[in-house]
Amino acid sequence: MLSYQHIYHAGNMADVQKHLWLLSVLEYLSRKDKPFYWIDTHSGRGAYDLNAPEAQKLAEYKDGIAALFETIRQSQHTIIKLYAQEIIAVNGGAADEIKAYPGSAMIAAQMLRGKDKLAAFELHPKEFLFLQKAMALYKGAVAKKQDGYNGLKALIPPPIRRGGVLIDPSYEIKEEYMRVADAVGEAVKKWPQGTYMVWYPILKAGRHEAMCKALEDTAKKASVEFTRDEWVFEGVEKGMLGTGMAIVNTPFSCAATMEQVKQILLTKP
Repeated sequence: MLSYQHIYHAGNMADVQKHLWLLSVLEYLSRKDKPFYWIDTHSGRGAYDLNAPEAQKLAEYKDGIAALFETIRQSQHTIIKLYAQEIIAVNGGAADEIKAYPGSAMIAAQMLRGKDKLAAFELHPKEFLFLQKAMALYKGAVAKKQDGYNGLKALIPPPIRRGGVLIDPSYEIKEEYMRVADAVGEAVKKWPQGTYMVWYPILKAGRHEAMCKALEDTAKKASVEFTRDEWVFEGVEKGMLGTGMAIVNTPFSCAATMEQVKQILLTKP
């Protein structure tokens, strides 16, 4: 939806869950010298100024990354340390105050190595200008002003067969859930070895349930692993109970890694 701008919600607990999962997958792909190709279908700005009026209006980051950052910064867990490093990098190397927050495309761009590639899609005209500027800093990353579903369909299978996709729409309309499931189902047929990450909100209406069932069926048909992880918490967008991540073709060990991360960040002292 062209009305949605993620800066109003940047850095909230939904972002924390989503980006830690993303890093767990990208870090796994980076363990081998072979290059990978990553696709972000709904990229947003790439990076977010938390002092901007839009971010300050709801200030959801205060109950998200700001509340957890001291724990994140001190953690010795590989993925959490990597997350802290990426956040500090977009803050110019400063670790004392979070003024900026990296979006999913920026997180992926910072993980790129010499031959790795990133295609970041964004259709919103204003958001795309920010994204284009952010991606220009990274060799191998390209911003595309195009509908992410159409972009995904056109790109796969990519020239580099290792890699995957993050699908993270706004879900402002209820039909979006099954559109995501259909997009993944079609994509798996063309690129069965790709990893497909689907972030979704957990709402009282429970619309994500049918989507997750369809994704699980897709995984069974393709003989690839399906992982579903949900974080339930307070202090996120109005009406949202928590967030989920559904993954078709989950890389080995990533689910166990994220269970460790969840215990570190969500277990109250």
